[in-house]
Amino acid sequence: MYVPWQWVGYRILWVCWLVAIPTLTFAQTQLIKGQVVDHDTEAPLIGASVIITSVEPLKGAYTDDEGRFLIERIPVGRHNLKVEYLGYKSLFINDVWLSSGKQLQLNLSMQEEVPRLKEVLIVPRQNKSRTLNSLATVSARVFSVEETERYAASFQDPARMAQSYAGVASASDESNEIVIRGNSPKGLLWRVEGIEIPNPSHFSSGDGSTGGGISMLSNSVLANSDFFTSAFPAEYGNALSGVFDLKLRRGNTDTREYSIQAGALGLQFAAEGPFTKRKQGSYLFNYRYSTVALISQLGFLDKFGFFEENVITPTFQDLSFKLYMPTNKKGKFSLFGIGGRSNAGQEAFRDSTLWVNPRDNEDETDLRMMGVVGLTHSYLFDNQKTLLKTIAAFSTEYTQYRVDTLTGQFDPTTTNDNRFSYTHARLSSSITHKFSPRHLLKTGLIYSNLGFNIFSRILNLDTEAFDTRLDNQGNTHMLQAYGQWQYRRDESLQFNTGIHATYLLLNGNYSIEPRVGFKWQFLPKQSISAGIGLHSRIEPISFYLTQSVDANGIYDTHNRNLQLTQSLHNILGYDWNFARDFHLKAEIYYQYLYNIPVAIDSQSVESAVNISGGLVSQPFVNGGTARNYGIELGVEKFLSKYYYFLFTLSLFDSRYESLDGTVRNTRFNSNYLLNALGGKEFPVGKRQQNLIGFNMRVIWQGGQRIIPIDLAASIDAGEAVYDNSRAFEERVPDYFRWDLGVNFRRNKARYSWNMSLDIQNLINRANIFVYRYDPDEEAIIAIKTLGFVPVFNYRVEF
Repeated sequence: MYVPWQWVGYRILWVCWLVAIPTLTFAQTQLIKGQVVDHDTEAPLIGASVIITSVEPLKGAYTDDEGRFLIERIPVGRHNLKVEYLGYKSLFINDVWLSSGKQLQLNLSMQEEVPRLKEVLIVPRQNKSRTLNSLATVSARVFSVEETERYAASFQDPARMAQSYAGVASASDESNEIVIRGNSPKGLLWRVEGIEIPNPSHFSSGDGSTGGGISMLSNSVLANSDFFTSAFPAEYGNALSGVFDLKLRRGNTDTREYSIQAGALGLQFAAEGPFTKRKQGSYLFNYRYSTVALISQLGFLDKFGFFEENVITPTFQDLSFKLYMPTNKKGKFSLFGIGGRSNAGQEAFRDSTLWVNPRDNEDETDLRMMGVVGLTHSYLFDNQKTLLKTIAAFSTEYTQYRVDTLTGQFDPTTTNDNRFSYTHARLSSSITHKFSPRHLLKTGLIYSNLGFNIFSRILNLDTEAFDTRLDNQGNTHMLQAYGQWQYRRDESLQFNTGIHATYLLLNGNYSIEPRVGFKWQFLPKQSISAGIGLHSRIEPISFYLTQSVDANGIYDTHNRNLQLTQSLHNILGYDWNFARDFHLKAEIYYQYLYNIPVAIDSQSVESAVNISGGLVSQPFVNGGTARNYGIELGVEKFLSKYYYFLFTLSLFDSRYESLDGTVRNTRFNSNYLLNALGGKEFPVGKRQQNLIGFNMRVIWQGGQRIIPIDLAASIDAGEAVYDNSRAFEERVPDYFRWDLGVNFRRNKARYSWNMSLDIQNLINRANIFVYRYDPDEEAIIAIKTLGFVPVFNYRVEF
């Protein structure tokens, strides 16, 4: 049956109008509830006062014997809260968004005050720079779920949001991999609920990478989390450049709530609520399915030609959940999980007359699956000072990249076959004991069983035989232990010390890593902090087990005994809250990396510091070193009075040395990085309960370093020939990007909705990523990053 497109368009506009027009003349209200606990032991604070200071008259409540509170009939919109409890620092939470479609549930922690030795001036203010981990002193910050939505072109992705922070650069527009202070992206550690997880990204950037095209993490299930860029506390191991320590929020314990989201990145459904009315337990689920995949199944992509004819439509789906199950005497249990599947590639033209380019006769498959499920248990002893936390998690990760080349009769021949399968079981247990407000001790053990089944072979066009680079399966183990102690002389001086140890049974190599940090608030609004620590990270298992064949046909796993790459971090920081909600932060740092795997061939410039992911094929030894040093400055205005901004400037130098003794720039040594972002909200409506927001971000950084192509030699060879004598001396042109975001939040009687449009690269600047040699044109061509990318999103909460 023929359906006029105009008729469909009019109906869609009519439905949108019905949703948008006001249907009520009275103010919508909602409730705020939550729990208040001790910041270190998670003991409930009974009798704490929670006051909403943004309404007249003031409204508030006291916490019950489980630390819970409930405040009803609060007008929707942005609100400020103040929490007070005898013997604890006052807690200020400003400008939280309360919508009519969703109750606001806050899990708040308060830090115990140290008895004062002398009179100290206390300045009441919110402190958004304080991390959730109280043992962090430098190069760390907490980020909120709302920031992943608010920052322009962050696409609700923590990694893309972090690109706005000082010292954090994008590795590529096509990926959410991040470069931290000149380090390789693969030095980043991902943790969820306190335990390490595989790369949580669709369309992975290669084996061992820490990013991909789209994040599997949904802000529907994330809670406020920590992000570290250097000198991490002792509990964090297996990380060189940075740490994402992500938390999952609890579902609503009283009321069932739902949300539906549709946009360019997927169709999403979330549900949460209590198991029963008698218990405080809850469930939280979120499922997302690729919008592009759904539209493709309806035939619209083919109709309008969104992709080239031979390109397989990129598809993905993911699921995340958390089940919260508290008990009266046995502690609190949580079951959580994150998983996803993505698929991309291309199909060869089934008409050989269309085979013009070298890859037109290839079928390419790129498949990735990742899943992790974990069980956490927290037990607070009767003394209310000792907390035992245990986490057991199982993860699986599978990546396949395969190329089949077709003959003139369309018979396929596999020319590239890569399959990486990892199954990891991890067990982590820690004890936190607060001796007094001054002394805190935390110790823990982490056991990892690392299973693998990895295979890689490629057709050698010269010999017409397969070169098998990997064919190994089995498992190994990694043991980690740590201890950390915090001493607070008073509210102005804090010391954190600790040690982390890592032992990899695959080759018997280990690392012992001392850490120390301090913070001194020498004036009410100003402080100095410092940190020094040794850190290490194991390479991907495939790095150790890759093999090569000698002239006698004997295979050798030449990288098996590589030691752990290590990095000594040194940081000095200065913080100044020079006005209410305004914060200035400056840090200088020096990182010395050693035991870096570098190519054993003295003529090679290959070093692990320049690798972000993928399989290596040549022998390496631990003979490399590197140095990263720089200065960072950031000025931030936290969201208040409906506006915010953040300006960061990073000047740095990143260099490495390989076996030939030559000091070179690293691939990621862009030297400078400037970020500027901000936003303004405008309350609208008769009662100012709806919001229109505008957000902007500008990124300007030095271009990525490259190895120049020798054009004359490439023409003679018929393929790219790189001039290693000038490796990484040149850069591609500076990277510049301007992003814009617009959103509208609307509150109705029993639901609310949010409509947003994020535009990455508003001016459609074609930034150059790298240069390639084109044998057909016998010329060097520029490979450019993404241009103008609009992402529309619509969410309804009820």
